[in-house]
Amino acid sequence: MKPGMGKSLFIFCLIFNLLNIHSQELKWRTFTNGPVNTGTRFDDVYFINAYTGWIVDGGGRIFKTTNGGFNWLLQTTLSGRYCRAVGFADSLNGWVGLLRYQQSMPDEILYRTTNGGVNWTLVDNIPKPQYNGICGITVINSNVVYASGSINTPAVFLKTTNSGANWQLSEMHQYAGLLIDCYFKDENTGFIVGGSDTVINNCKPVVLYTTNGGINWTVKFTGTRTNEWGWKINFISQSVGYVSVERFSGNPIYLKTTNGGLNWEEKPFLNGTYDEEGIGFVNENTGWIGGWGGPTYTTTNGGANWSLAGFGQRINRFRFLSDTLAYAVGERVYKFSREEAIGIHSEINIVTSDFYLAQNYPNPFNPQTKIKYELIKPTRVKLEVFDVQGRLIKTLFNDFQLMGSYEVDWDGIDQQGLNVPSGVYFYKLETLYYSESKKMVLVK
Repeated sequence: MKPGMGKSLFIFCLIFNLLNIHSQELKWRTFTNGPVNTGTRFDDVYFINAYTGWIVDGGGRIFKTTNGGFNWLLQTTLSGRYCRAVGFADSLNGWVGLLRYQQSMPDEILYRTTNGGVNWTLVDNIPKPQYNGICGITVINSNVVYASGSINTPAVFLKTTNSGANWQLSEMHQYAGLLIDCYFKDENTGFIVGGSDTVINNCKPVVLYTTNGGINWTVKFTGTRTNEWGWKINFISQSVGYVSVERFSGNPIYLKTTNGGLNWEEKPFLNGTYDEEGIGFVNENTGWIGGWGGPTYTTTNGGANWSLAGFGQRINRFRFLSDTLAYAVGERVYKFSREEAIGIHSEINIVTSDFYLAQNYPNPFNPQTKIKYELIKPTRVKLEVFDVQGRLIKTLFNDFQLMGSYEVDWDGIDQQGLNVPSGVYFYKLETLYYSESKKMVLVK
């Protein structure tokens, strides 16, 4: 081989692979080698980036992946508990909400980890009575966490603003009979969905709204039919959001808002009974609905028509990290991406904002590259480099910064001061308000 041909071939292969990733079709795939809950389901899934995530189920099991779902580790089993909801602030700090569907179950509704799920401890400083559990969790950052429950009534809202040192529990019976999922756009503005009555036959779906972090609530929607309730909530932008409506008889519906949740419209789903639960839209045209009773359905024309999606049974939760990356859980774990093989990950843009992370330059690079970013407000900033398996290679910056533009260099040296090999790497900018990752290629 002529001198330089090996390097040229390597560069060609890397560029070819990157182009091939972006030319592949976006679609849902099933992790056939992942954990299975035949006849039941995993209740919730949460990813902090493209690689690291957790799933939970009614058997008290908590699984973790660090390579985008291709492999899962059973971290723990909370024996005799029903793990209903999960949320993480970062790679270390997370919470799992429990559902008490029998009074004989332990009087516990929330567990916490501070080491990425290796150990879980009971959150024992929540005011009493705690009632019947947590069905939805929203993590704003490591300090601010919101939770709601329960399907088994009565309705409560849970909040901490100091990383769990103190918790506030609010009884919500003046607004709803039961509460399930919650979603917050920021520390102040949020929604909870559930039902109007503790008696199921009298229950109508409700959407609650707050603009001051749950101090006060208003009812933004009450359904027109009984024997149904709001189940999951999914926003695709500041304006457009969706709520699934669980119903056991008659034609099902879902809810849609186009003005940030101030108004909600009932939309028809299918003709015939369907136990609707998980809902996820990637844009106003394309979305998916799953349910306890069977397969997943999809629309590509904004809900005018629905057809079988060809993947997924009993889906209860969709989680979108971007318009090219999402995860869902039901009987199995499912992933929406362009990926075909282990080790290839799509870039992500988790939060839409005016913060900005530029593409590194040069790219490909050798031996050094520059990473630029902009902050629109003072915040703590972490800039890290990962390999394709999601392993931390180097922390480039981790401190508080004022508003402004910044530039950081990386010279291909890892945390131990060693040169890393040629290949594809990812750099991630994480603040209290924004998180984004991009690819870069090191060539030697």
